[in-house]
Amino acid sequence: MKKISLTIITIAICFTLNSEILTLKNAKEITLENNPEYLSKKYAFESAKWEEINSLSGLLPSASLTGSQIQMNPGMPTMLNPIPDDEKNTRSYGYSINQPLFLGGKLWFGYRISRDAKLMSEYALEEQKLKTISAVEEKYFNLLEADKILEISKEQLHSAGLNLEIAEIRYKMGTLSNVDLLKIQSDKAAKETELIQSETLYAMSYSGLKNYLQYSNDFEIENFDTTIYNELITNLNTFDKKQIDDIMNECFLISLNENYSIKTLKETKNMAKKSVSMAAGNFLPTLNLSYSQTWNKSWNQDQNESDSNYDDSKQLALTASIPIFPIADNFADYKKAKYEKRKTDEDYKSAESGIKLDLESSVLNLISSAKQVKASELTLNFTTKLHSQMEERFKNGMVSTSEMLDSEVMLKGAKMSNIQSSFSFIKAKSKLMLLLGMEEEKELIKLLSH
Repeated sequence: MKKISLTIITIAICFTLNSEILTLKNAKEITLENNPEYLSKKYAFESAKWEEINSLSGLLPSASLTGSQIQMNPGMPTMLNPIPDDEKNTRSYGYSINQPLFLGGKLWFGYRISRDAKLMSEYALEEQKLKTISAVEEKYFNLLEADKILEISKEQLHSAGLNLEIAEIRYKMGTLSNVDLLKIQSDKAAKETELIQSETLYAMSYSGLKNYLQYSNDFEIENFDTTIYNELITNLNTFDKKQIDDIMNECFLISLNENYSIKTLKETKNMAKKSVSMAAGNFLPTLNLSYSQTWNKSWNQDQNESDSNYDDSKQLALTASIPIFPIADNFADYKKAKYEKRKTDEDYKSAESGIKLDLESSVLNLISSAKQVKASELTLNFTTKLHSQMEERFKNGMVSTSEMLDSEVMLKGAKMSNIQSSFSFIKAKSKLMLLLGMEEEKELIKLLSH
C-alpha cells in the first residue's frame, strides 16, 4: 500500500512540474485562435469584404486595350478571283471605355446587398465569438466544479477513515456494537466509490476542455474566486417584482440593438427589401454609354511598314434597351422576392418574441441562482457547525452511529449545493451576456447594480 501511495504521489508531482497554469483569460485566447467554427466565420467575413469591393467595381467604368497584327498570304487564283491578292500585313490597336448608366438599379442594389451581406457576416463572426467564449467559460467552470467536488470526495473519505479509526477503538473497548462498526465500514467503502466517480468526472471535464481548446499541452486551471460576485448576488437577492420587470424590459431593449441574431435578421429584412426593388428593375429600360478609339494600318509586300500611315477611328455610343419578352420570368422573380420579404418580416417577429422569452427566462434564472447561492451558504454554515458538534459527541459516545453518518450526508449535501449553486450563477450570467450581445462582464454588472 505504501509503494502504491508513493507511486501516485510521484506521478502527481511529475504532472505538476510538467503542466502549466491555465487561466480563464488564456483559455479564451487559445480557443479564439484554434476553434474551427470561429475561424470559419472569420474567413467568411474576409470573403464578404472582397465581395463588397467586387460589387462596387461594377458601378465604375470598365476599360480595355486591344491590339492585333495580321499577315495574309497571297490567295490562289479562282474563277471568281482570277488575279490573286497580294500579300498584305495589317496592324491595329485601340482602347474602349464602357460605363453603364442605368441597368434598372441592379448594379446599385447589388452593391448595397453585398454591403448588407458583409454586415451579416460581421455579425455572425461577433456572435460566434461570444458563443465560443461562453462555451469555453462553461467548460472551464465545469472543470473547476469537478475539481471542487473531487476535493469534497477526498475530504469525505478522509473523514470516513477517521470515523472508522474511532469506531474500531470504541469497538475494542466495548462501547460500540458490531452492527455500528459495519455501518461505518460500509460508509467508508461507499466514500471510496464516490471518490472514483469524482475522479472520473474530473477526467471527463478535463478532457472536454482540452479537446475544445485543441490544446496539446498538459495544464492545471487557475482557481477562480467566486466571491467577487458577492455584492452582485446580495443585490439580486433584494430585487422585488417591479425591479425584476424593469430589468427584463431594459434587457429586451438592449437586445433589440445589440443581440447579433436580431441584428442579422434586420439586415436580412433590408436585403429582402432591396431584392424586391432589384426584381422590379427587370421591367425598366437600360442605358449604357461606350467610347472606343482604334488605330490601324496595312501594307503589302511591295511596301515598307513606314510607308503606311495609321488611320484613326473613333466611336461614341449611347445604347438603350427596353425589355419586352419574356415577361413571365421577370414577373415570377418579382413575386418571389416579395414573398421572400414577407417571410423575413415574419421571421424577425418570431425571433424578437423568442429573444424576449429567452431573456425573461435568463433573468429569472440568474436571480434564482443568486438566491440559491445565499441559501446554500446559510445551510453550509449551519451544517458545518452541526457536523463539528456531532463528531465531538461521537468520539465521546454521546450520539449513535446513524446520527453521525446522517450528519456526514448533510454536510456533503450542503457543500455540493454551495458549489453547484455558485457555478450555476456564473453560467447563468454568461448566458445572459450572450443574449445581450455583451462581451465585457462589467457592462452586465453595471446594468444589474443600478
